[in-house]
Amino acid sequence: MHPPIIRVITHSPRGFSLIELMVAVAIVGILAMIAYPSYINYRIKATRGAAQTALQDVALEIEKQLFSKAYNQIDIDTIVGTRVDPAVSSEYTISGTIRSATTYQLTATAKSESTFAKRDTNCTILTISSTGTRSPTSCWN
Repeated sequence: MHPPIIRVITHSPRGFSLIELMVAVAIVGILAMIAYPSYINYRIKATRGAAQTALQDVALEIEKQLFSKAYNQIDIDTIVGTRVDPAVSSEYTISGTIRSATTYQLTATAKSESTFAKRDTNCTILTISSTGTRSPTSCWN
């Protein structure tokens, strides 16, 4: 008679070891440290671009109304309320003055409680005038 055959059953490891998990978490952390500042810069530039677009939209509406109304009949606050996206209004205060039938200036000022606009330290105040002059010029590129 043959002796009984003993079979050794080996189990392949399942799951991850603690070391493997820690390495994966470290890699994700490093990627997040690299990506987060880029994301914030993107949001800052996007928010500034939205404010610039809002200023241009309001300027265009003022130009249209100057053809049909006297300059002292144009209400900038009404134009801002109807032409400016609420997302822009949450970051910037848009205001302006109409000095004559051909002269006006619009300003977008970053709100102190804004999420991204206040971080744009060189461009917290954006202006555009009736002559098309935009300032600060480095922020309008």
